[in-house]
Parts: sequence; structure tokens; C-alpha cells
Amino acid sequence: MDFTEEIKIFSNRIMQIKDKIQTEEAVKTSIIMPFFHMLGYDVFNPEEFIPEYTSDVGIKKGEKIDYVIMSELSPVLLIEVKNCPDKNLKRHISQLFRYFAVSKARYGMLTNGFKFIFYTDLDEKNIMDTESFFEFNILELTSNDIIEIAKYTKSNFNVEEIYESASELRYLSKIKQLIISQSKKPSDSFINFILGEMHIGRKTKTLVDTFREYTKTALKSLIADNKLCINYDNNSDLENIENSISMTQTEMESFYIIKSILRKFIEPENINFIDNETYFTVIIKNSPEKWVCKISLKNKTEIALPYNNEAGEITYDFESIDDLYDLDNQLIDITKKLLI
Repeated sequence: MDFTEEIKIFSNRIMQIKDKIQTEEAVKTSIIMPFFHMLGYDVFNPEEFIPEYTSDVGIKKGEKIDYVIMSELSPVLLIEVKNCPDKNLKRHISQLFRYFAVSKARYGMLTNGFKFIFYTDLDEKNIMDTESFFEFNILELTSNDIIEIAKYTKSNFNVEEIYESASELRYLSKIKQLIISQSKKPSDSFINFILGEMHIGRKTKTLVDTFREYTKTALKSLIADNKLCINYDNNSDLENIENSISMTQTEMESFYIIKSILRKFIEPENINFIDNETYFTVIIKNSPEKWVCKISLKNKTEIALPYNNEAGEITYDFESIDDLYDLDNQLIDITKKLLI
């Protein structure tokens, strides 16, 4: 079994047990230790994986970080674990920051069992950055996530190589977020830059406002075009980022519910969607003809399923997006037929 298959199986297992993990200790024993065991570490060998690692911080003596990965008896990765329900994970960065400052480790990781956030010292040597350079959600893995995670396996872990790629990862993420931000609300400086490149006369307020709308439309169109054309096996880190521009949080959550139901039968990167003003459609392999369901949350709350994969539809009303789980058998059957 290769690493990609192994981590996807691990992800599916966490999906199945996630609602039963209610404490920090459960996060450690059910997710963190199995995760690093999967990466090839002997989690019971204190020469490579140490729990409750003592880290004296200033006048505070005996402070302990949850786990430390060791290499040649020296710490290389600090791991601080928080409880799964704690969604505001980054508010705990100060604790990891203190540990990093007095440790020889080059990397720090903050996790609640679902989200894993990695830090290093790109800005100032031996001072942990406040910005992460790599993040992933174990329940929503992309192909690029898996490539990066593989670098942290015991057999692949190379401190210097990861450090060299950390800056690129951080700035690629920031550039993508900037493009998304500009597609929602282009700034005056961005519009002026475009007008300057196009050499269009005097920049009046009317002209700037007009090109602001042009720019929003052009960026969204470009992103949508790329969604249909990009090979997601190589670029799946873009998956759904572009679509989140127009989708609400509830719509995104409902999409991920559908995705979690189907991921046992089809690669996650092959589960996509198309959004319009009144509903969004879950499709397979970016093919609008291969649609699994249509979900409406804007004007009314309902889901439509194809009737024998033909033009007709069967519609169900639901009160909560959690009710989508009740249709798992139907959704799986439809997907299996579309894959034939």
C-alpha cells in the first residue's frame, strides 16, 4: 500500500470516529499518535517520539509540550495538541511560540486533530513566525496536501529541504488569497494598475468604477475557466477555493457533507460542484452531465436527485444540512452508476 492510499484510509477512519472524540486525550490517542505511527515513527520510542517534553520557558520551569519528534537525539518538530471542538486553533499560537523560542527545533505544529498548522522561523532566525507556512485538514485532503505531508515521514524528513520550500508554500498561499480577495472587491490600487497596463486615458472615478466591475467579472471567469481546465491531480490545492467566492458557509458545509459520503467510492478531487444563484450542483469529474444532486439553500431548503440518471428529478425537503446524511445510500448508488 502506497502512502497516498494509506493516508486516505486514515482520513476516512477519522471521518467515521470524529464525533466520538470529545477530549484532548482522545485527540492524542485516536488521531495524533496513529498519525505519526502512519508516518513511520515509533511512537513508543523516546529517542524519536517524546510525549510531555519538558521545556523551561523563562522563569517558568517544567512546562511541557505535548510531543516532540527527535532526530539524532535533538528536537526537530514541536507538536502542541488542543481539543477537537476548539475551532479557533490559532489563538493557541502563543503557547507554541514560547516553546519554540527555547528549543532547538526548526518546526512547530499546532493541531486539534483535524486541522494541522505548521510554523518555522522564516522571518527571524530562532523566532517562530506568526504566519504558518503549511496547513491541511485531515478530512479534506488534496493531492498537494498529501505530497507535502509525505515530506514529514520518518524516511523522508529533511530539515533543510522542508525549510527551503516553506517560504514558497507560504507566499503561494498568500498570493492565492490575494487573488480571491481582489475578485471579490478589487482595490483602487489594483484597478489603477490594470488601467495603467491597458493604457486607457485619464482615470476618472466613473472609469475606475466601471473597470472595478470588469475586473471582478474577469477574475471570476478566469477562475471558473481554470476549474474546468486544470488537471486537479497536479493542482488540487485550488479545489473549491475559487468557488468559495460565491458560496455561503452553509453551502460549503453541505458540499463537504456530500463529499464525505462519497469519498469512499471516488477520489475526493473528482467530486466537484457548479454554483448558480439559486442552487449548487455536485458533479463527478468536472462533468456537468454527471451530476449527483442539486442542493438549494437560498430560497428554499431542498435537495434534488436524478431520476434513473435521466432528465427527471426526485426532490426532498430537509430542515438541517445534517439531514443530508440520511440520503447517503441514494447518493452512493447514483455515484456508482455515474462511474460505470
